[in-house]
Amino acid sequence: MTELVLDCQSPVSRHARPSFLAQLRVWLDRVEQRRQLSQLPEHLLRDIGVNQADADLEAEKPFWKL
Repeated sequence: MTELVLDCQSPVSRHARPSFLAQLRVWLDRVEQRRQLSQLPEHLLRDIGVNQADADLEAEKPFWKL
């Protein structure tokens, strides 16, 4: 029987892992930003040029969508 050994130092593993972690960080940041946007009062939304309807649409998006 052949044994499969994964080498964490292989080029594929070394490059794939940071990429996944970087993407995870982007998604988590996006969730937090959308949560914060959903909590902004209307006068602050006006300050940044966003109306309530657009803020609600953005806040409702899933984390993987831009």
